[in-house]
Amino acid sequence: AIGHDTYQVHQQPRSLAVSSGTCLDDISTAVPTSCGSQDVKFIRIVDAVVLDPQASLNTETGIWENACRGYDDYVRVTFLADWEASADRFDVGMYISTDGGNAKNGECLLAPLTEGTFTDPSGGLGKVVITEAEIGANADGCLDVIGTNGGTIMYSYPFEDLLMKCDDSDGDGLLDFRIVIGWSNGDGTRYCDSSSTDPLDWPAVSQKPKCWAGDADTSNSFTLDILVP
Repeated sequence: AIGHDTYQVHQQPRSLAVSSGTCLDDISTAVPTSCGSQDVKFIRIVDAVVLDPQASLNTETGIWENACRGYDDYVRVTFLADWEASADRFDVGMYISTDGGNAKNGECLLAPLTEGTFTDPSGGLGKVVITEAEIGANADGCLDVIGTNGGTIMYSYPFEDLLMKCDDSDGDGLLDFRIVIGWSNGDGTRYCDSSSTDPLDWPAVSQKPKCWAGDADTSNSFTLDILVP
């Protein structure tokens, strides 16, 4: 079983929910983005909890009920995810669809990384650190993934207090969302400021970003065990 304590968080996660026109292609100065890279990618959701007080967990099915009242509703959630970094990458930002869209256009929640340390539970790949690795004139306030050792899965990475749309795009009765991840390959080649409220100051938008939006092995569509009536 995957343990939920493999990722040691150094500070609380931050996110910025914004209105329409805040997904990757909407705010990038170089569009459309092809997002053909797999250097940083999501793999799976391993746990989800609904924060809304009216919701209840069905312990027999493992599905959250009474959270979504329909497709026009929203729900506050926290979840853990496993994701992979195959190389050191800079200014990593995640664009999570909040309108049932593809996370490249429309309404997105913009989520920078959470500072912390991942230690491979098998001991084989050592330690990955998510921190501001750029220094001096290149320092920009956005976090970088360092020490990937040619490929590391970071288990149980926390996403906390996200406002998600009650969308069920595949008709299975559960909440679905899409995610796009953007980054820079080089130190100091992008500008971003994770404390800013201006979407144009967020990761991977000042020039054409490297990005992942699904691949042959893994779709960028994920399901949370939350009932959408």
